[in-house]
Amino acid sequence: MYSKQQTWLMVLFILGIGTGWYLLVDNTFGSRRAIDQPITKPLEDGISNPLATKPNVASNSNNTYIHIAIVACGLDRVLQARVLARSIDYFLRPSWHLTMHIVTNLQQRPKLSLSPQIAVRWYNLSYPSQNAELWHTLFKPCAAQRLFLPGLLSAVTQVIYLDIDTILVTDIARLWQHFKLFSPTQTAAMAPEGQVLNRNWYHRFARHPYPKPMGLNSGVMLMHLARLRGVRFEQRMQSLLKLYQSNITWGDQDLINIYYSESSTDFMLLDCGWNFRPDHCIYGPNCPSNKLMLLHGSRGVFTNTKDTPKARPVNVQPAFKACYDAFAQDRVDLLATLRMLIVCVFAGFRQNKCIRVLSLWRLDLRYRVA
Repeated sequence: MYSKQQTWLMVLFILGIGTGWYLLVDNTFGSRRAIDQPITKPLEDGISNPLATKPNVASNSNNTYIHIAIVACGLDRVLQARVLARSIDYFLRPSWHLTMHIVTNLQQRPKLSLSPQIAVRWYNLSYPSQNAELWHTLFKPCAAQRLFLPGLLSAVTQVIYLDIDTILVTDIARLWQHFKLFSPTQTAAMAPEGQVLNRNWYHRFARHPYPKPMGLNSGVMLMHLARLRGVRFEQRMQSLLKLYQSNITWGDQDLINIYYSESSTDFMLLDCGWNFRPDHCIYGPNCPSNKLMLLHGSRGVFTNTKDTPKARPVNVQPAFKACYDAFAQDRVDLLATLRMLIVCVFAGFRQNKCIRVLSLWRLDLRYRVA
C-alpha cells in the first residue's frame, strides 16, 4: 500500500509530465488540425474522401506514397476501421500521400472524412471459387481475405496489411520505409508472436511447422505483393490448407507461419514496438523496444470494460482502451489523449501491469513536422 504522501507525490509527478508534453507540442508545432466528423455519421455510397489526390495505384516509384490494406466485415468493424484511419491520419506528414484499400462485405460504405492526402478505395470480398465458404469462415469471418491480397490488389507492388484492431501512435511512413530494407528474396515482414519462450503459444501448443523460436504474429504485415505473385503465394496457401486444416488454430496466421517456416530468408522480423499487444505486458513487460509505434488491441482490449459480458479480467486493459478512445472521439487532440492516459493511470497503476504502456508511449515529435 502507498502512503497518502507517496500517492500525492505520484499524482503531481504524472500531472507535471503530462502538462510538459502538452505545452511542448502546443508551443512548438501549434494545434494539429481537428478530425471533426462524428464516428456515427450516416453511411453513404461511394468512395470515401472524393477530393483526395489519387495517383495511379500501380506506381510505387514515388517514395512519398504509401498503400495500406485492411479487411473489415460488418458495420462494427468498418466503424472500428475509422478509428484506425484517424490514428494514421493524425500522425501522417503532409508531404506523404496514402491509399487505404478496404475490403468489406458491406454494400454501403461510410465516408471516413480524412485529410485530402489520403484516398480510400473499397473492394468486395474475393476468395478462390474452390472452398470459398471455408476461406470466408476460417478462424473469423473474412480474416483469410488477406491471403488473397496479391490477386485482389493486382496493380499494387507493396502494401502494409493491418488488422482492424490496431492504431498507430507514430507516422506510418516510418513503417513503410522498412520495404527499403528487404533483401531480394524477402516477401514479407512481421513481428514475433511474443518475446518469452515459455509463454509463447506456438512453442507450447502448435501442431504444425512455424519459424522458430516464437513464430510470427501477422496482425501487422508488410507484403511485397509483386514478389508474392511471382512465387504463387495464393496457390501455395490453398495447398497448405489442404495439408494442415485439422492442425491449425489461428487460421490464416497459422498458414502464414507454415509458409515462412520453409525458409527463414524469405521474411524480415519487425521490432515488437510495431505490434505491441497486451501479451507484451499483462504478465510483466517483455517487449524490449524502447518506443511504441503501433498498438494491437488483441483480446478485445480496445473495447472491453469491466462490465463487458464474459470478458476475463486479463482482457480488460484501461491503458489500451484509453489510447483507442482518444482516436474514437469526434475531435482528436493530444491534450484529450493525455487526460485519458492520466485517468487510466489513476484507475489502476497498482494492479494493472499494462499501465507500463504509458511510460513506453513516447511520441517522436519529429515525425509530426511537415
